[in-house]
Amino acid sequence: MPRPLPAFLAAIAFTLSSTPILAQVCEGQNVLEERPAEYLERLEAAVAKQPYNKGRFFEVSRNGAKSILFGTIHLPDPDVAIIPPRLEMEIRRSSKVFIEITQHEEQRMQKAFLLEPSLIRNDDGRRISELVSRAELDALTLALGTHGLTLPVFDELEPWFLNLIVAVPQCVTLRQAKGGKILDRLIEQSAQRAEIPVEGLEEYDEILGILSSGTYEEQVQYLMMGLPLLEQAGDALEVTKRLYMSGEITKIWEFSRMEAERVFKPEKVRPVFREAYDHLVTTRNQNWMDTLLPALEEGGAVVAVGALHLGGRSGLLPMLEAEGFTIAVVTE
Repeated sequence: MPRPLPAFLAAIAFTLSSTPILAQVCEGQNVLEERPAEYLERLEAAVAKQPYNKGRFFEVSRNGAKSILFGTIHLPDPDVAIIPPRLEMEIRRSSKVFIEITQHEEQRMQKAFLLEPSLIRNDDGRRISELVSRAELDALTLALGTHGLTLPVFDELEPWFLNLIVAVPQCVTLRQAKGGKILDRLIEQSAQRAEIPVEGLEEYDEILGILSSGTYEEQVQYLMMGLPLLEQAGDALEVTKRLYMSGEITKIWEFSRMEAERVFKPEKVRPVFREAYDHLVTTRNQNWMDTLLPALEEGGAVVAVGALHLGGRSGLLPMLEAEGFTIAVVTE
């Protein structure tokens, strides 16, 4: 199974113009209010099966050593990019802050894209236009055209990279270009002001390895699968923000799956989500534990990572519980 995500799912997992249409994309509706009771019941049932399915702020302790785990959201949106006062206090008195990827590492990745175009360009002659129908190519051309990419240009780029481009509404990208910071960056800056060491849990090439895995044909398949869901991206972001602020973190993932199943058959959607979860959450959490366990055993750490990494069947919280840590919800 391929590892890159469809565009709709990438917008949920990673959340990386001034025209009315593009502006409207970021002014989505809370579509959960419109879904029938049967849909909401299935959603709640799916969430209930997952451990630690609510909350974004936790204290973990073992043998008297205490640390903080906080779930972030990767959106430069003022509605959600807010450090709770309690977290500010915990950062100031911590011994070290851990985040997924530091700003320095992010800058290294941007530099690599500029200096090593082979990272995102396909040099062995494979072309998306040769694998899709005329109608699919027209839809892809329209989607990428809003990002300034024409067919001769994007046809030479790797499908996984195009997936990232179309996954995030341009208004989000524009907000970042104007200096908007995601919550992770605000937390990093808060620690730096307090002169607290900040350590990244990943280097950029590890992330690229996950995104670029799978065959070329599989990447094209999942890129095209995401296109019909782009019209829902604004609504997905609105629901995601609301669920995040209310601490209903696991529901974000289950909602995105069920929305995809409204467009595609469940037997097509579910393997994609299982594979995505295994590689974006399970594998990364297991890798992070090698770094986090010694720090959490010592205590005094603040760990701020994407909220979807905390709870759920492969979340950091159940992993830590299995290691003998006690988990307590922190009131914001």
